[in-house]
Amino acid sequence: MTKNDYNSGKASAVKFFMTLACVAALVIGIANMAAGNIVGGAIMIASLAWGIPMTVYAYRQLNLRKRIGVGFKVCVLIFHHLIAGIILLCMKTDGEKQKQTKEEKQDIQAEESEQAYFDVAEQDSHAELKPQKQEADPTAALNEDDRRLLALLKQLYDKGDITEEEYVENTRTIISTAKKHY
Repeated sequence: MTKNDYNSGKASAVKFFMTLACVAALVIGIANMAAGNIVGGAIMIASLAWGIPMTVYAYRQLNLRKRIGVGFKVCVLIFHHLIAGIILLCMKTDGEKQKQTKEEKQDIQAEESEQAYFDVAEQDSHAELKPQKQEADPTAALNEDDRRLLALLKQLYDKGDITEEEYVENTRTIISTAKKHY
């Protein structure tokens, strides 16, 4: 069972319970009104004023696998259906990225570098030893301002204020701009 299968099961459960809450409110409201309890029936039917839009929004977001905010999840929990709200709070949609800790990133990088080492060793065992070109230092063309920007980017990345993708993209931009001016 993959993560998407697990989340699609949760999404189906959320849709079911939210729809059930709307249908139950309507049926109970009509039954109360038929029994003479007009106020109780009106209150139950009035709850559909927020129940139906909340259900429609949840359906759209879940079908599109978009992010659902915590505030909305809590409102579903309090105002619409307890179980649907709990499930929503427990599930992660595709739009919500989990941040990796520094240790997890270091472990992944260590595994990748170890794998790369073994790949290179395997290639070397099948090929003749050839002198390899040394690549020029990409930071050689940087001035002091560019170096400060790179240091600031590194600090932001280490604190978790920017993602790895943002860090890599901005670093490449700074270096490529410096090479053009060099």
